[in-house]
Amino acid sequence: MELTPYLPSLAWLRREPQALAAARRHPNRTLLADGLLLTVPVAGGGRRFRRPPFPGETFPLSDHGRWTHVHLGAIETLYSRTPYFPHYFPAVADILAASPQFMDQLNDSLMRFMLDAVHASELLPLMRQPARQIAEEARRLRKSVVPEVSFLDPLFRFGLEAIFLLAPTL
Repeated sequence: MELTPYLPSLAWLRREPQALAAARRHPNRTLLADGLLLTVPVAGGGRRFRRPPFPGETFPLSDHGRWTHVHLGAIETLYSRTPYFPHYFPAVADILAASPQFMDQLNDSLMRFMLDAVHASELLPLMRQPARQIAEEARRLRKSVVPEVSFLDPLFRFGLEAIFLLAPTL
């Protein structure tokens, strides 16, 4: 059973082995711009991830502290001046405010939001055999992103164009 990581990175979405391994070790962490690491507190602590999860195993979120407030503040501080922040941040805030009880619910909701925001289910199938223009756009955008940083980063910076980062590599 593979857990979706918290605010998955572009590298994880592209199924890069190093990112997949890191997410297995710490599915409750994400890296944002400027090297800021955010961790979701899980009941029982991070040691729960030292072994692979059992099928159907859940990871209750800890109500310790005000982590959702801290995470939203950090995201706002880092990205509030990006062009698409006002369009996407309210949805991220709503997901965190809904306070899911389990980590898999939270992480799946956030990933679904990010992929829906770039219309991934409709557009990715069209990009399997990328045209030259799509490939050029993908290369241009890849030069300005760090693949290990959460996909929120390109989403806030490029909006719908972030879909090009998920296009197959040529």
